[in-house]
Amino acid sequence: MLQALRRILNPSVSDSLANAFSRLGWTGFWIQIVIGIVPLTLIIYAQSTGGTTRRGLLLVGYLTIAGFLVLIFTTVWFYRYTRLAERISNSTLRPSLFLVQKAAWIGVASSALGIVFSMLVILFRGRAASDLFPSCASGRSARDSNDWRRPSKLGIRCRYHASNGASRDHIR
Repeated sequence: MLQALRRILNPSVSDSLANAFSRLGWTGFWIQIVIGIVPLTLIIYAQSTGGTTRRGLLLVGYLTIAGFLVLIFTTVWFYRYTRLAERISNSTLRPSLFLVQKAAWIGVASSALGIVFSMLVILFRGRAASDLFPSCASGRSARDSNDWRRPSKLGIRCRYHASNGASRDHIR
């Protein structure tokens, strides 16, 4: 058992392309399933409790949906790698090198697209969060100086900008 696990995790030089695609396909498939469970669980929880989420940029919602669709696509694509590995190992069904390369590049491009969508969501959500929470160390502002989320009992110096544009320091 341990030898088999070691062989799977540490491929030798003699591993074939079919074994590499099979290993990559199953590993990616199960990682995508585990990663996909988190947002799916949150969506189901939010729908079942009737809770509302924070209002944000409409673009963030679209990017989130697009990222989730890319996650579904890449999960199916990783499973497709396992089917491709079976075809590669069978000499009568072996696809051409062009088709194998095309499948690999589609997988790389779709995974990169998913990463870009996730980074944009984090970027826009991070910007929205920095508007809601004061950043005391850098002197950035909060939208509302009466915000309950400010670090009022921590003795931290914060700079708040009032709605009229004037700024003032608070030492708590």
